[in-house]
Amino acid sequence: MTDAERGTGREDPALFDPPDGDDDALRRRATLAGGPWRPRR
Repeated sequence: MTDAERGTGREDPALFDPPDGDDDALRRRATLAGGPWRPRR
């Protein structure tokens, strides 16, 4: 299991930088990390 799946707070920041317009991936990764999902501005 990865850190992102455990939600330890040590997630790789690159995991949270999906391509522009890929809101679904951003939402899934934020949910895996146990954090709130916010659209990127």
